[in-house]
Amino acid sequence: MRQKSISRAPGATPRWLPNPVKAWRAGLAIALLWAPSPALAASVVTEWTETLLEEMVLTHPEPTSASRMAAIVYTAMYDAWAAYDPVAVGAITANTLDGTGGEATEANRAEAMSHAAFHTLSLLARRKNPSIDQMDALDFEVGDTSLPAILGRRVAAAVMDVRRTDGANHVHFYQDTSNYMIAPPSDLASWQPIVFENMLQEPTTPHWDRVTPFALPSPEALRPPPPPRPGSAAFEAEVATILTYREQLTAQHKAIAEYWLPHGGTPASHLIHLTEELSEDRAWTLEEDIKTFFVVANALLDAGIAAWDAKYHYNFVRPETALADVKFRPYLDTPPFPEYVSGHSAFTAAWAAALEGITGSPEYGYTTRVQILREGNRVLLSGRTLSFPTFWSAAESSGQSRLYGGIHWPVGNTEGLALGRAAGEAAFAKAVDHFEGRAMPLTAALAFRDAPLWRPMPNGAHKTIMLDPPTAGDYVLTIELDAASGETEVFVYGDAAGSRVLGRARHTASGEGGRGVLTVAWASDGVSPFAVEVRGPIDAMLTIGAMYNVYKP
Repeated sequence: MRQKSISRAPGATPRWLPNPVKAWRAGLAIALLWAPSPALAASVVTEWTETLLEEMVLTHPEPTSASRMAAIVYTAMYDAWAAYDPVAVGAITANTLDGTGGEATEANRAEAMSHAAFHTLSLLARRKNPSIDQMDALDFEVGDTSLPAILGRRVAAAVMDVRRTDGANHVHFYQDTSNYMIAPPSDLASWQPIVFENMLQEPTTPHWDRVTPFALPSPEALRPPPPPRPGSAAFEAEVATILTYREQLTAQHKAIAEYWLPHGGTPASHLIHLTEELSEDRAWTLEEDIKTFFVVANALLDAGIAAWDAKYHYNFVRPETALADVKFRPYLDTPPFPEYVSGHSAFTAAWAAALEGITGSPEYGYTTRVQILREGNRVLLSGRTLSFPTFWSAAESSGQSRLYGGIHWPVGNTEGLALGRAAGEAAFAKAVDHFEGRAMPLTAALAFRDAPLWRPMPNGAHKTIMLDPPTAGDYVLTIELDAASGETEVFVYGDAAGSRVLGRARHTASGEGGRGVLTVAWASDGVSPFAVEVRGPIDAMLTIGAMYNVYKP
């Protein structure tokens, strides 16, 4: 068993609410071979967190798809909550659903958020109806026609509609779409799969740089410099460090490696579980909870995208392969994807940076006691204590654990921590824009063709307000039109005045009924906001929203 206690740090409560409630509970026990235990839930958010974690533990998703799943579920719950808030803007639906869910009571919020969580999780889960028991436990009917239930389902549909074409290839079980090819064995600098449990490893999600991030201007925005080449002095220093760790591995080192493995889950499940504990021990409110988990989950999503971009861009060799001549055997099992950068380092650094921003303090004050059973070559003295006074010390411990485990180079850890911190800070900054009403996601304008996102113009056209930039890349905006509606012209502008045209297209109706399709090609730099203008009858736009990134080769 591992025992944990969390000390309450002054000023370490979410900084966006006045007079937050604080509480203290100590001595909760968690098994190292971890599975979710009944939660002391402070809100409906942590109730659904238990269901999400149970799904992850039972189905073992990849680190990448696990972070995406969490981001989708918490984004749907956040958007449902935001529809009741007079200031906050939804990440997908903006303020288009405000006032549609009934009175802004705690009960209505909980109902709407539960329906949003249920419908997204049901579509993402690998098990059939994994969350139906949770709906029963909360006394909600899946097909309820109450206003909060309808709101929750609308939010779930909007979020899933966006994520269905986000580049993850979820509908085909995350199969690679990048045509990644394993380097020939003669390439000593490149990652090679190894035989694990009598099977050759399959590379994990090489296409993850195609997934749409939350706050990053592009998946490669945080790409680090190249790692040292084998044979260089810098690389030999990396080798010497790893060999020294393996030769001098202590019980405490093993405890750190085991704690951050984590058993039965992924970095996302481990870090969300730690966030849940933090919520319970500090007795956060519903608002504090949803904002916290929304930020953390999207920070993990972006950290995974950026880390996997670096991994497959550099395709760097793992220690077990590079040191095969000296018969190096790592303490932990080597994962099925390239080394540089460390995913664990990136994920935990993003989590730490997000929580530093959320709480307004670096203080964590977490202590855990690790006891490992004897298993194969993983033999450990029992009763080891790990302490993390700050969020960042936890991230550093996680990164260091991969060095003790012999599956990463020091540079993979260092650069992974830097990448993760930047991802977490970016996610927090964008989330605050949503919390404070400054964000305006383009998805809402494309899905909801009315005020306040669309405004009538003097020339009879309709134009959106300035919208948040999508991830950098080449895009095609596809609009389905009533073919009998006359002439329709669509512009994409890079400024509020409409003087900088990024793309335009025109469609003339045949007059014979039916439908026509208009496509507008344009490019986003990932930073600049934009607007869409339609000259012609906006009611003739049957669908607008099939906007997709033209993937790079």
